[in-house]
Amino acid sequence: MKKEDTEPLELIGVTVEGIIEEMKKTDEKYGQYEYKDEDITSYPIAWTNPDNGKIYIGINSPEYSHLNNKGESELNLAKIISTIIHESLHASSHQHKGLQSQTDTGADNLNYDEYVTDYFAREVYKQILPDKDYVANCFTKGLGGENKIWGGNIVEFMIQ
Repeated sequence: MKKEDTEPLELIGVTVEGIIEEMKKTDEKYGQYEYKDEDITSYPIAWTNPDNGKIYIGINSPEYSHLNNKGESELNLAKIISTIIHESLHASSHQHKGLQSQTDTGADNLNYDEYVTDYFAREVYKQILPDKDYVANCFTKGLGGENKIWGGNIVEFMIQ
């Protein structure tokens, strides 16, 4: 592939509510979800539009900050970088969809695209920041608020 055949990635900072609104515009299956501030941790912290590859980052997600050793809130740079790499791989995968067409939507959390993307994102992250840990959640909540193991990090979970 020639450099002139590639397009730059487009990262767009929006609120977590903005991510949900973008998802609704793209696929009617997300129409049932109504954003509520008190449930902010139940929503995706980032999302790549499968139609155009635009990456939406939820800049107000609590996952992007943590308390330092002084008890002060600060940005969680490892989580931010991990998320950008992960979403960039979605955006650059086959038609911005990767293996999504192979995902069994009838079974909970069988998203092969997430598994593969998290694996390669971790490998890319280790090349860029070999002394830092790639950050992905072992446990998360689905859009409906149900607790689940994050399939993209299942291998790491099993190793631990």
